[in-house]
Amino acid sequence: MGKAGYSADEILEKVPLLRRTPTPTWPQHLAGISAGLMTMSMGFVAGWSAFATPYLRGKVAQLPYAPVDTSQVSWIASIVTLGALLGCIPSGFVAGKLGRKLYLLCLVVPLVAGWLLIMFSEGRVQQIYVGRFLCGLAFGGVTVAVPLYNNEIVEDRLRGKIGSYFDLMLSLGLFLVYVIGANTSYYLFSVICSTFPLAFVCLFVWMPESPYFLISKGRIDEAKKAIRWLRRGISEEALEVEINLINCILQQSSSSHTNRVKSLDYAKQSFNKLKNWNITSKAIVMAIGMMTFQRLSGVSAIMYYTVDIFHDANTSISPESATILVGLLGVIGCLISAFLVDRIGRRVLLIYSGFIMSLGYTFMAAYFMAVHYGQAMYYWMPVAVIPVMLAFFRLGLGPIPWFMSMELIPPDAKPWAQPFIVSYNWILTFVVVKEYPLLIEDLGYPYTFLLLALINAAGILFTYLVVPETRNKSHQEIQDAL
Repeated sequence: MGKAGYSADEILEKVPLLRRTPTPTWPQHLAGISAGLMTMSMGFVAGWSAFATPYLRGKVAQLPYAPVDTSQVSWIASIVTLGALLGCIPSGFVAGKLGRKLYLLCLVVPLVAGWLLIMFSEGRVQQIYVGRFLCGLAFGGVTVAVPLYNNEIVEDRLRGKIGSYFDLMLSLGLFLVYVIGANTSYYLFSVICSTFPLAFVCLFVWMPESPYFLISKGRIDEAKKAIRWLRRGISEEALEVEINLINCILQQSSSSHTNRVKSLDYAKQSFNKLKNWNITSKAIVMAIGMMTFQRLSGVSAIMYYTVDIFHDANTSISPESATILVGLLGVIGCLISAFLVDRIGRRVLLIYSGFIMSLGYTFMAAYFMAVHYGQAMYYWMPVAVIPVMLAFFRLGLGPIPWFMSMELIPPDAKPWAQPFIVSYNWILTFVVVKEYPLLIEDLGYPYTFLLLALINAAGILFTYLVVPETRNKSHQEIQDAL
């Protein structure tokens, strides 16, 4: 029963009332963009090493302390992912206790502390490690809390658009950090990066808390106030329907969770289901497969070492300008993906994305092979190929595995499956970012890029044979297809 005494069936009968009473959408977009400022700050964390490591290595300008070696560079870039792995594990629990809004505001503390340690490191590599790790803790929390907040504040008709803000704002952060890094000194670069979390606080503090969280805590009056802010002009009848609908969903979820907890054999039953290749295990295997090829596509390495790659490629334009182009096309790729994903489908975008990535790595392997043997090559090729590769990554392999994995997994498995999948993603990111510079030293660019081309080709085959299409399908239709 809902709070107003409606039965579940009566609430569902009144749901069309919400669709018949459209309200202005700008408050929901504003709240989504405000939360996205924290995601954009994570783009700064991810992109910082692309411009900072050439300085720390002494390639760009001599800093007043000894340059770092390849092993230290790999740790500076990759330790963020270890922090993110640790940060994402408790995020669902903490956000459920503190609230989505308060938790996101709290994540600013380790983020700013990390930037301060980096700014005042003065060549102390261990201090940079600690600073990057703290930034990673915030990064991990953001990957769970921002999508959760955006999903709970929007109407159904806006869920796709506002849900796409996560990847879009991350790409925008990368683009901005590339522009800033190319036009400032090492120290000023780090100072500017540290100010964006404060801009997030100044705007997000005025945004409402998630109505789902407030209702789950029995704070109905606050939930009504939040919904009135998000749905400007909503009628009292429609407001009551939405409150009861959210309450009904939460009660159903709580009941399902309680029944599972009461079962002493739940863990054993879950393991047996996985062995028996049921719907949940199939969905998790598909999600893990998509995340595997997303991370092993090599984009994380390119993102963290962009300037180094263009510097070593001896491109026809400056490495800094080429890196800015990478960031710009990444943003454009995100925008195109948001427009196409519900029109032509997930599988098509994943396959085209993997194909262009594989083809691009093949071209880059041939380019570096020719340079290695002293043959004349088109020095504009890296500038043309790498940005296009990154744009096509943002078109399919970048955003789709994140939300499609949640489409595939049954609702009762999401509370434990989502942290597992996100943690797995961060583990792979750490491996790729940590080992990439060592692979370059051991194998060289040609064979490293050829390996990445083969991995992306395998990803195409996996998508074609295993991943189903979920476009325009209800949740029940997706489960039936599995």
